[in-house]
Amino acid sequence: MVKPVYNIKDHDLLSLLQKTLLFEGFVAGYKFYSENDLEWEVMRNKLNLVRYSNNEFDDNAVAVFAGDKMIGYVPKANSKTIAECLDKGEELYSELIHVDPVAADKNKVFFKIWRFKETH
Repeated sequence: MVKPVYNIKDHDLLSLLQKTLLFEGFVAGYKFYSENDLEWEVMRNKLNLVRYSNNEFDDNAVAVFAGDKMIGYVPKANSKTIAECLDKGEELYSELIHVDPVAADKNKVFFKIWRFKETH
């Protein structure tokens, strides 16, 4: 729960939050979920993370969606920390950094995942 700030002039609201970078890299498996011109759809929509605990290849799988379209996963090598945060109910923020329509599929969508926590 966030504590109320009564005198906004005395506080910088962002200083009440700790920002931690949990992941920075490319969406994995993009080629399996891509369609023609999907890059434009990715650029127009917010990225969302969805926990997929029943994935047969990764118990810690976290799917990446652009709007309502799945575009791939957080890479398996990085999924455990992200999955643990989601399993605990933590809110994570996914930030689209770059989409390159002419790049190889494994290098098309670059994004970051951030965790914000209240500081005390």
